[in-house]
Amino acid sequence: MSFSVNKVILVGYVGRDPEIRTTQNGMSVAQISLATHYLSGTGPTGEGGEERTSWHRIVAWNKLAAVAERRLRKGARVYVEGYLAYDRYEREGISLPTTEIHAKELIVLTPVSTSDSGEAESVVVLTEEAPSGSPV
Repeated sequence: MSFSVNKVILVGYVGRDPEIRTTQNGMSVAQISLATHYLSGTGPTGEGGEERTSWHRIVAWNKLAAVAERRLRKGARVYVEGYLAYDRYEREGISLPTTEIHAKELIVLTPVSTSDSGEAESVVVLTEEAPSGSPV
């Protein structure tokens, strides 16, 4: 029996407000820029190194896109679980590869004000089934 796993888990900070659009067949899609940080060094805990930042392209569909639009802002901390997807696009006649994480679960870790009274909701969890044609 053979099987494979394509799973990504990231916890990071939103780099800019999500870009929301609607496809021709009415599906909402959000593009989220996510930064994760790590220490690059020689020791097991990264001592002697410097903090590095990696940027990730996150794509969220339908209900997850709606949550991203309402709850995510630049600087928000978020947990993302999903899978890697590869694509290409053309720029000036050159084919460029891209890597994205297609989100299946989002957990907003930054408290979000949910009412005029200023009460904060600390965690928003939502799981979405991947759109048809996805490898999951």
